[in-house]
Amino acid sequence: MPDASNRTGVCLVRIENQGDINLIKMRWNPDIEQASTERVRSCTDVETAVEAVRDFLTAFASGGGRRP
Repeated sequence: MPDASNRTGVCLVRIENQGDINLIKMRWNPDIEQASTERVRSCTDVETAVEAVRDFLTAFASGGGRRP
């Protein structure tokens, strides 16, 4: 049986072409068992989106994927 202190995070990236721009929507949650921790962000710049996803993954990994 898995350790109860383990947690699972999720990051979803969606991109929509809207004529002259691409709208990138990111939704992430560092603990899927706690809906209140979900965050949403939108941008039009690929580099900004990649940085936001990198920040999420780095923060999750540095916490060891464990509940505090």
